[in-house]
Amino acid sequence: MKGFFKKLFGFEDQADNTIYSIQLSMVEEYESNNPGMVKWAENADDGSILYMTRKGYYKKCLLPEINEYWSDAEELSISIRMNIEDGYVDLMEDAARRYYELSDDKEFPTNLYLHVLLACENIKTAEQVLSQTTDTDRFKGHSARLTELKGDNENARLLYDQALMLEPNHSNWLDWYMIFTGDTRGGKTGQKLLLKRLSENPKSWRSHQYLAVMHLQKSEKDKALSEYSKMLSKSKEPSSDVLTKLSDSLGQCGMYEDVIRMISPLYNPKKHRFSLGESIAKASFCLGRYDDAMGVLDILEGNEPSDGEVEKIAFWRSEIKGEMEGSVEVEVDSVVVG
Repeated sequence: MKGFFKKLFGFEDQADNTIYSIQLSMVEEYESNNPGMVKWAENADDGSILYMTRKGYYKKCLLPEINEYWSDAEELSISIRMNIEDGYVDLMEDAARRYYELSDDKEFPTNLYLHVLLACENIKTAEQVLSQTTDTDRFKGHSARLTELKGDNENARLLYDQALMLEPNHSNWLDWYMIFTGDTRGGKTGQKLLLKRLSENPKSWRSHQYLAVMHLQKSEKDKALSEYSKMLSKSKEPSSDVLTKLSDSLGQCGMYEDVIRMISPLYNPKKHRFSLGESIAKASFCLGRYDDAMGVLDILEGNEPSDGEVEKIAFWRSEIKGEMEGSVEVEVDSVVVG
């Protein structure tokens, strides 16, 4: 297993503790040739970028924090999830096992531990953990992934279908099924057919989200908007995560009108993340609606923002002020006297 990750991330020939300083002009080429290296910091002296191996970064930056929370289940859980989001799931096996051992309520720790074990393709330990679960339906998707890893594609497909009937919007299960289908049944065409079938479930909104992204990748904006509308109609109270992904996908395609039209009516500053409000302000800014953008920033400012969020609000206010002053200067310059 360790050899697999060495091959995948390309750090077998690198010394774990070495820090590599790369000049800015060489960064693109270096990253292309060394995909397993982690961008660690910027050298203040010469502006070069410092890189480390994944293992070196884990030992220097991630492991000290994990050790600090080794006896604190809640903080350890937060640390593990953040590292998984940052792409270090393959380095979280020991921490996830510790969290699983610490916790009295086993459902979420089991879910997290199995996710890490299956990502690392640790079949033996995943089988042991699954054998200790009493509610097999809660881990049906994990059983599907384990069955897939063991090479039983037919039963894996049946288990994935059963799992997504039980929990049609489980992101990990759907992601696994998508990859499995792409590998075994016709690539993206097979994946699209799978999503269309799953979307027939009246409770399945995430399938529409994935279909919308596929349409955007082909610049089929009207079809994407149709799928997003179906997603929102099925998801009665979409989370910050769902709305932020929707906003990001539309924003990356320059669909700022649609960001405001679809997100603004659902946005609740007391319930949703700062980033969602920021995306609405950004969309208004990009459309030249500076007063609207300022209004959103006022709402964010009145919602007890963190220090980092205060800096972001100040940044956008500065950007808006600069654009508004620039517009006034253009208007003045365009006046012809005499």
